[in-house]
Amino acid sequence: MFSFFFTFEILFHALKKHILYILFLFLIEGAFGQYNTIRVVLVSGGRVNFNFNSINDYKNGKTDTEGTLIGVSLADADPLDGVTVDGFEIYANTPSAVIQGENPVNTLPLSTIELTPAAVSGFATTVFTAGGPLVTGTGPLPPAGPTGLLLARCRSTTGCTDVPLSSVTDIFRVTYSCGTTALNNLLGQPADYYTVEISYWVWPQCGAGDCP
Repeated sequence: MFSFFFTFEILFHALKKHILYILFLFLIEGAFGQYNTIRVVLVSGGRVNFNFNSINDYKNGKTDTEGTLIGVSLADADPLDGVTVDGFEIYANTPSAVIQGENPVNTLPLSTIELTPAAVSGFATTVFTAGGPLVTGTGPLPPAGPTGLLLARCRSTTGCTDVPLSSVTDIFRVTYSCGTTALNNLLGQPADYYTVEISYWVWPQCGAGDCP
């Protein structure tokens, strides 16, 4: 059993002493498993920019409300194989422990970045979480699924009827906040070019939990 994921980098680029530039770049990869077919489509938002050009920006942070639109297709590959794929979970994570600067001594905590998911269309019975700070996690190690920040869950045992999904009609948005709380603002952080890789995972569910 495999999930579908894509990754992107967040680049924090200090153009001068009080300007911070943040760039999102996306790379898409994926796979399908024995019991399911999955396709994830980047609809829009493959390039997101933040410009920090004042002390207030550093102190208060910024939020990109357009974010990234992601479409998901998911279907049971073989309804007669005795395994019914009837739900899914969506996670975000990074393999990194910190947001790394180009200068090896400069780092930012992962909590500098916060993700907020929401359905745009479809996903009628899917429950989206409030999101939260970026966290370290892993990809799936079948039969166990990925670890990280849970963005959404849909299980037949709790009323999920969304499978099959279509990437044309089932679309969700992730918005990004950077340095927007007192605990993660960028005041005092050294100017540098920071990067972090973020992965999104769609993990199939069978009944009350992971598929076999």
